[in-house]
Amino acid sequence: MAAAPVWPRPWRVAIGLSLGFAAALAMAAVWGAGFIELLLPVIGKLIVWLDERFAILVLSIDHTSQDTVVRLRVTLTQIVVVGGIPTRPDPKGWLEVTTTTGAMLQPLAIACGLAVGWPGALRMRAARLGIASLAALAFLFVDLPITLHAYIWDMFVDNYEPGRFSPILIWHKAMHDGGRLGAGVLLGAFAIAVAGHAKHRISDMPDDCTQTPAVRASAPE
Repeated sequence: MAAAPVWPRPWRVAIGLSLGFAAALAMAAVWGAGFIELLLPVIGKLIVWLDERFAILVLSIDHTSQDTVVRLRVTLTQIVVVGGIPTRPDPKGWLEVTTTTGAMLQPLAIACGLAVGWPGALRMRAARLGIASLAALAFLFVDLPITLHAYIWDMFVDNYEPGRFSPILIWHKAMHDGGRLGAGVLLGAFAIAVAGHAKHRISDMPDDCTQTPAVRASAPE
């Protein structure tokens, strides 16, 4: 008969999560900008894949007086028609947008903080951290290109066709209104669930599947 699960004490959960989130946020603040900078070549290709009517002039990490930001500058390569009004390419023209690295790293920091801070053995926490990091990285490869493109696209929609339906702008608004916080919690919970399920699968394996049978040697007669 399987033993009933023992739930950790609330104060231990609170302390563990506080320490986990503090560590994750500190690492994001120190190494986050450098981490995103390593991803920019891939992010740039994804932006062009989203909309090949734009060519990237600048995609970099910049430090302003208040924040560290991802800066995107693009120029048109094809005519863009919004609200029946065409905008033609201009060799001297460009559009520039920025988004903070802190906002982009929010799901990663929350997911990793939750995965590490949730009670469990050190090996289990490490497994959760690996799962949460990979899941949050995949989310970042979706969120950052869409967010930067949405800022560019919003310039056209806001000027020429306000109220136009756009899935990219819907995503952008949802993430801006708390979606990244929710995504971080879901990714962290996903890592906890997957690691816990794997642990139970391993512990439920029969002994003859996890032990190597002994070989008895006999001396020749």
